[in-house]
Amino acid sequence: AFLATAASLAGAIMLFIEKPLNWYYGAHKILAVDNLSAFIGIAIAAFAFLVTVYSFGFIEKSFGRYFSYVLMTLGSSLGVAFANDLMVLLSFWGFLGITLYLLVNFRGTDSSSAAAKKAMIMIGGTDAVMLFGICIIWTMTGTLSMDKIHLPLDGRLSYIAFLSLAIAA
Repeated sequence: AFLATAASLAGAIMLFIEKPLNWYYGAHKILAVDNLSAFIGIAIAAFAFLVTVYSFGFIEKSFGRYFSYVLMTLGSSLGVAFANDLMVLLSFWGFLGITLYLLVNFRGTDSSSAAAKKAMIMIGGTDAVMLFGICIIWTMTGTLSMDKIHLPLDGRLSYIAFLSLAIAA
């Protein structure tokens, strides 16, 4: 886990240096690295590295399970940061919610289970709000590619879509 998070931090720094980068599925751009997403990628990778280093001091058992959850959370977070398609973003966002649930419920006690259930309810609610905003954007623009979305600010739907995504985040 230490090596993987250190490598992801080094990779995020390399992406920052090499930007802009794009990954395509056919003719459709699904992941993109620009100035903002590269900076956020460095912050995510640095935070995951610090969490891993700090965790060595207090995780007493189930190292593999805990650190696999941390690495899955790291991967999901980077996917969210680099997503250029709203459905790809929603997919990574949903997987991120699952990994956060697993991390909160790691100890398996009654209190951690209750906290994990509350977190999952909040995450599920925000996922529904995000899906609502994405549906509005697709209806207004006919695309899910973030770099092709141009919303006119002359109607309520644009503001509702923005607020839906902001609330979900």
